[in-house]
Amino acid sequence: ESWGAVGLFTKQGYTNMLGSLKGLLDQMQEGCRQAGEKFSAAARVYTETDDEIAGAFKSIAERLGDD
Repeated sequence: ESWGAVGLFTKQGYTNMLGSLKGLLDQMQEGCRQAGEKFSAAARVYTETDDEIAGAFKSIAERLGDD
C-alpha cells in the first residue's frame, strides 16, 4: 500500500469514495433483488388468474357441449 507523497493527500479521499461506491452498489443489488421478487410474485398471480379464467371458460364450454 505505497501511495508515496501523493497518497498523503489523496488516499483517504479515494478510500472514502470507494466506500461510497460500494454502498451504492450494495443498495442497487438489494433494489434489483427486491424488484425481481416483485416481478416473480406478479408473474405467479397472472399465471394463477389466467389458469382460473381458462378453467372457467373450459367449464362453460363443456356445459354447452363444445369440447
